[in-house]
Amino acid sequence: MAKKSKIKAAIQLFSLILLVRDAMIFYRKNKKSIQTIYKAGKRFLQSKRT
Repeated sequence: MAKKSKIKAAIQLFSLILLVRDAMIFYRKNKKSIQTIYKAGKRFLQSKRT
């Protein structure tokens, strides 16, 4: 049983690493659009607050 759970943990870790890598690639490709969305969201929140 212990071996099976270790394999499961390894698979989960591997998929997490792949997910993070994909997120990094996506972030690098869409850095400009993410920043514009972030700035627009910030401005929107500030205008809502006042």
